[in-house]
This record gives sequence, C-alpha cells and structure tokens, in this order.
Amino acid sequence: MTSDTLGRSILVVEDDDELRRVLRNGLREEGFAVEAVATGADALACVEKTPPDLLVIDIGLPDTDGRDLCQALRARGIQTPVLFLTARDALVDRIAGFDAGETTT
Repeated sequence: MTSDTLGRSILVVEDDDELRRVLRNGLREEGFAVEAVATGADALACVEKTPPDLLVIDIGLPDTDGRDLCQALRARGIQTPVLFLTARDALVDRIAGFDAGETTT
C-alpha cells in the first residue's frame, strides 16, 4: 500500500457480479479499502453509514439510474467525488453525467 492510497475508501456500485468483483479486487490490490454493492439503495445505505472517499457508480443499475443516485447523494449534502461507469459515449450522456453531480447553492 502506498502513502497515496493509505486510508482511502472507495464504494463501487455495479450490478454486474463479475465486473463488481474485478473492480473490487483490483482496487484492493492497489491498497484501497473497497466496499462493493449492486444497487442504488444499497449504495445509499452504505454512504449514510460510512461515507467513502470516492464513489464509482454504474449508470445502468437495476433500481435506479446512476445519475439519479448521484443527484440523491448531492441532495443529502454528500459531496463525495463520483466516477461513472458507462459504455455510453454520446455528448448528451456525458453532459447529463456532469449535470448529475452539480450542486446548487
């Protein structure tokens, strides 16, 4: 574990079992503390218990859109950085992802 990753926690939100396992294991090998869940509801519960340093969220979750999950977190005042996982590459999808993390004051 490097000093850059020491104590850094990541929550991976991915419904595909194999991809979730690969992400979790790969990030752990790099020294991160990783929790991995399959649904937006599980992610909200995890974040409320112990907020991570970073969220990795799949856009296509079974119970919600990853962007909606991000908006729900922001509405609760959670400003944790988010990386979205998606195969979508259209400009409109990228802009929607940025907009999901936007906060209003």
